[in-house]
Amino acid sequence: IQIKRSLGKEPEQIFKTFEPEPFAAASLGQVHHAVTRPGDKVAVKIQYPGIGQAIESDFKLFRTVSKPAQASGHVPKEAIDEIEQQILAETDYEREADNIEFFARQLAPLSYVKVPRTYRPYSSDKVLTMSLVKGKHLDDFLAQRPSQRLRDELGARLFELFYYQVLQVEALHADPH
Repeated sequence: IQIKRSLGKEPEQIFKTFEPEPFAAASLGQVHHAVTRPGDKVAVKIQYPGIGQAIESDFKLFRTVSKPAQASGHVPKEAIDEIEQQILAETDYEREADNIEFFARQLAPLSYVKVPRTYRPYSSDKVLTMSLVKGKHLDDFLAQRPSQRLRDELGARLFELFYYQVLQVEALHADPH
């Protein structure tokens, strides 16, 4: 339903193949495997319908129940406004695509970092299609008992990634996978 609403067509009309069962959950939606008409394997992140309205409703309720804390200054209205604004920004997948493309350009000098490619024709503010980047969850990697040398290398690379972002890019993506 969300793909048709956002992109104007059913998934089967857009993609060569589309898996209706999600393979992963996102914070505000779910992620599906698909293959584009030219044959690229992609991940399609689809936002849960109505999530923006649910967030706004939750914050309206929170504002009401936190009136005493706001009046006493313990919970500043500005802080609530900022938190709501940042959480609602997470519902804008076009903004997320912009951020992915920004980090892809900025992190290009780090050959060991792979940033997914966005597929704008298959994306909207509620649907985000990206190249499928295979990898292992850190817990799965550690469960295989990698050598100390390999663990040290991974730790050094993660440290370098964060250091590079802060000092060179002057922006931080705090959720590498």
